[in-house]
Amino acid sequence: MCGIAGFIGSSKNPHITYELITTLFEKTESRGEDASGFWGANKDNIIYHKEPLKSSRFVLKDAWKNLERFNPNLLLIHARAASVGFGVPIINKNNHPFTSSDKTIGLIHNGRIAEPDYRALKKKYEVFSDCDSEMYLRIFESQDDKISSLKTLWSVLGRSQMAVAIGEKINDERKLWFFRNRWRSLWLADLRQNLGQIFFFSTPDIWEEAVWFCDEARSYLKRTKMIELPPEEIWQFTYSQNEFKRSYFEVKASGNFKPWAFDGQLVKIQKKEPVCKIVTILNDDEDLPDRKKNTLAPYIDRPVPFGTLYGPNYKPPHRAWNASSGWSTGELYPDMSDTKKSAQKISELCSEIRSRIDDIETGAENLLMEDSISAADYQELLISLDSASTDLGGTLAIIGALHG
Repeated sequence: MCGIAGFIGSSKNPHITYELITTLFEKTESRGEDASGFWGANKDNIIYHKEPLKSSRFVLKDAWKNLERFNPNLLLIHARAASVGFGVPIINKNNHPFTSSDKTIGLIHNGRIAEPDYRALKKKYEVFSDCDSEMYLRIFESQDDKISSLKTLWSVLGRSQMAVAIGEKINDERKLWFFRNRWRSLWLADLRQNLGQIFFFSTPDIWEEAVWFCDEARSYLKRTKMIELPPEEIWQFTYSQNEFKRSYFEVKASGNFKPWAFDGQLVKIQKKEPVCKIVTILNDDEDLPDRKKNTLAPYIDRPVPFGTLYGPNYKPPHRAWNASSGWSTGELYPDMSDTKKSAQKISELCSEIRSRIDDIETGAENLLMEDSISAADYQELLISLDSASTDLGGTLAIIGALHG
């Protein structure tokens, strides 16, 4: 799962808005630690940055601190938990938000596209990254009629897990689109009276925790009306000249899903010239300018066991990176020629998996018996377990294929 949040509207108190969104970003880290990013717009600028850092570190970066000075009236933030096999976070273009070439559209997503659909859709739509979430953006921007494009997107991806937010800067007008299905949650907080803004976030507990830990917001906001976005509805907020307009459109997934096959021409990524100043330090490859090519070292923030983030095709380096001493000479895993050590390592990893499964089962049963888990969190738990089962099934398939 990932965490998404943001707001639309000009703030009546920019400092409180900045403190609140910063705390909300930090608390959203509980839904994803692999990467963080934001996209925002004000009257004259588009502000954009992302890095493979957890949000509690990301908010210490100058790129985030400068956000208060820019005072955006539309902002999207994302805390990523990378899905196995869908774009390693150490390659920054795989992280959220995803943007149009002129940066006037930004998109964030919590969920996962069903793999067969994603593979088929890549034959129709050109993508820049290896992350499945980018596909939502490419479908959205491929048609001038955004309602039609969203309905097309829903019909194609109705069986996928989705909570999506899309922001648009159109001259002086701001648009914010929301849609979700029953597999992902999305909530709104109406702060138009207090701050002149509408906030959105993945779950109400993250919002309440953010308000509680933000001293300025806690005393300023008091009680806030929260709304759960209904599933299978597209909501659109338009903000212009300090006025909000809301529209919504019902969509229904047909349930008649078949493998997608496209015979037409590939829909290329639209190339558009910037229409305003774009404030970012990322280069054309969505990368940091000081990153050294052909090395993963600057991005390795913590030891990560093979397979947890990078998928079955990633081969871990034989040397480990240490921030103080650089590359070490020790190997991450025993050499395969040492049969005894290799078998012992496999046994240790399998034992660790069994232990974690036992802890998960016990902890989940306690939450259910104590009635202390929300319906949304229960769905997230089932989806996470289903994803883990699929990953283990892939490992088993590798063994089966080798046995022939």
